[in-house]
Amino acid sequence: MKRNPGTRTQEDRLDHGYINNLIPHPGLDRMKQNKTPQIAALAVQLPVGFPKDPADGLIAATAIAEGGPLVTADERIRQAKAVQAIR
Repeated sequence: MKRNPGTRTQEDRLDHGYINNLIPHPGLDRMKQNKTPQIAALAVQLPVGFPKDPADGLIAATAIAEGGPLVTADERIRQAKAVQAIR
């Protein structure tokens, strides 16, 4: 079966080279760095009042590590004041 040269297969979509070149933007270079250890360390250091959901902790820690605000409707996260949060 002949495929259109402009279409991507599932394998193409999973190729990290394809993903990394998908949107050429100078700010993305910083995001490509492996920050997993730093994010994990930040996630376990969140204050006691922060919601206990591990996913919330990792998302907040990622925002802290990247130096940006967390956009969330979750009032508990905003009240904890552990991360700059905007609605």
